[in-house]
Amino acid sequence: MGISHIELRNCLSLVDIKMDISSLTCLIGANGTGKSNILRAIQYYYDNLTSNNNSKNLHDINNPFCPFFEITIYYDFSKLLTISRNQIFRKISSDKNELNPLFYKILSIKNENHLDKNNLLKVTLREYRNKKQEWNIPYEMRAFIKHIFPIYFIETRKINLTDWDNLWEIIGDLSKFSNFNKREFESDLESLFNDIFGKNYSKIVKMINTTLRDSNLRVEPSSISGKFGTIYQLQMGGRKFNYRNENLDVFSDGINSLNYLKILIKLVNRISIAKLKEPTIIIDEPEISLYPKFIDELAEVICSKNKKLNIFLVTHSPRLIRNLIDFCDKHNIYHTTINNNYTALRRMSSFGNKGEIVNLTELEASFYFSKGIVILEGKSDLQVLKNKNIKKLFPFLKEFDYYSLDSNTVNLELIHPDNKNINIPYVVVLDFDQIIQYDQKDKKFNLRSKSKWFNPLKDNKTFQKELYTFGKRRIKTFHYHKRIKGILEKCNFPFDYKWGFINDNLFKTLNSLIKDYCLGYNIFLFNSTLEGALININNYQLFFNWFSANYPKQVGIFNKFNLKNLQEKVTLLRLFFGGKFDNLNTVEMQYGKQLINITNQPFKDLINELLNYKIGKTRWIDNFFDYFFEYYIDNLPNPTDKIKVFKDNFPEIYNLINVIKNKL
Repeated sequence: MGISHIELRNCLSLVDIKMDISSLTCLIGANGTGKSNILRAIQYYYDNLTSNNNSKNLHDINNPFCPFFEITIYYDFSKLLTISRNQIFRKISSDKNELNPLFYKILSIKNENHLDKNNLLKVTLREYRNKKQEWNIPYEMRAFIKHIFPIYFIETRKINLTDWDNLWEIIGDLSKFSNFNKREFESDLESLFNDIFGKNYSKIVKMINTTLRDSNLRVEPSSISGKFGTIYQLQMGGRKFNYRNENLDVFSDGINSLNYLKILIKLVNRISIAKLKEPTIIIDEPEISLYPKFIDELAEVICSKNKKLNIFLVTHSPRLIRNLIDFCDKHNIYHTTINNNYTALRRMSSFGNKGEIVNLTELEASFYFSKGIVILEGKSDLQVLKNKNIKKLFPFLKEFDYYSLDSNTVNLELIHPDNKNINIPYVVVLDFDQIIQYDQKDKKFNLRSKSKWFNPLKDNKTFQKELYTFGKRRIKTFHYHKRIKGILEKCNFPFDYKWGFINDNLFKTLNSLIKDYCLGYNIFLFNSTLEGALININNYQLFFNWFSANYPKQVGIFNKFNLKNLQEKVTLLRLFFGGKFDNLNTVEMQYGKQLINITNQPFKDLINELLNYKIGKTRWIDNFFDYFFEYYIDNLPNPTDKIKVFKDNFPEIYNLINVIKNKL
């Protein structure tokens, strides 16, 4: 396990951050939300564990009066204690003379009460604005921690893809001994080389040293890790890596980046098994330069690691996240956002079962990286909000990502921010018939049984939570909830048989209550359907002009109905375009299968003609908006006038756009 979790206080944008990184950890979120600050804090902590490297300013960026920042890492000694006890017991049993002193050091940390009841060691760096540092444990113990729990930071943007020299440094660091004596090492090495090459070797070394000294030059001493890395280079017969007997510069950046990350993970993974070490690899944007299939391959390597190795990723790749969720049984995914200039962190909810993961594609995973999400019931809604003319008039719509459910509640749960516990603003857009449906026999509306993310009115747990709300929130939830259910249970709503009108003020009240209630749960409801929002009393004549120019056959059928009432005309137009009656019935629901409920044969014949010449769900929407903008919007002098005309003709669509805008 190694590192258990970290805590960051008053550090850059990180006022109070806690992260469990005991298993594979991924950090996701938009640029500028503090992911890099978390990495900077961890690296700063490790840079200062055994030396004073406090040149960087990591203090609170918003509060100059905050006197210090703190970085705390908790190290899990559980596995190390078990190994140490077993090794010491074996030594006693077998009467061995020598035993790695690390085992005794580990037990002494436990015996000296440095560990809590869960065998965690808390190590805290506190740094004041005057650069003074305070640690809660002594230097010797920190050096021991750095040896046993090393961290390797990899920024893929900075990897030299054709020269992997730093791999030797990592190999050397992992392989070095805790009781390494530099002087003894140099003396033994000189004796060894003298034995191999003869006394001339020492003479040449002295000549080189003298020449350099006389020239006021010196060789920068290698680190202990570097010395061990050099030993392995000598053993392996060289320093330079190649792939398939070719120099690395022959291959693409993608191949080299993949191979570098794979060999890094495999080497650290395997060496850590042989050594008494529990390392962590932190990789910033591992997906850079990788083709999709390479990302899949990297995910498999990451998820095949042993339990001693921790991996911490910062990524913008939906494909990588999707694969890690699928391949790795244990993982922590954290989502970052900015709130009042400070980083907010949430741990994503786990996926309940394998069936849920099967439905998670790269598309769904991409919404975990969104600035805002609009979840739509169908493709028609998608076509409206992604229409080029509407986006030009309301450019903030481009800030959001749009997902069409096609009424699939399983996929809704995959991307719903509240269900996944990610802090992304969102709106769910539904037709009104997703909440209630009409019972022809009882002349009542009933709540539809749907997921709580579709219909919170149907969810008992939601109602129980509302019992404990206060003030305006209680009125908008609990009281509205009770009143809506009371109306549905007690009231009948007879409708106009032919055209489905419900001319009842109580129904209008019910409609308004349900819409307001659902909006409190980020669900926007159309009064009936999207078609009802597109084709309404306000824009009837405009729409009919476009309809007449594009669908002459349907216009002929429309005229045969010989309607005089405007409400009836609007309803008939909606039916041609797949809409519904005001009572939320389809034609088949209103008149029965095969129109069995219609006794008037001429009317039945007309309805049959309508059904035979209904217009496809989405193909007409862009065409209609092109017409509307060309003749009614584009020639207006300023944006205010354009928006007013749009609002007057599409009040429901305008309300939806405003709801979306307010989520930014």
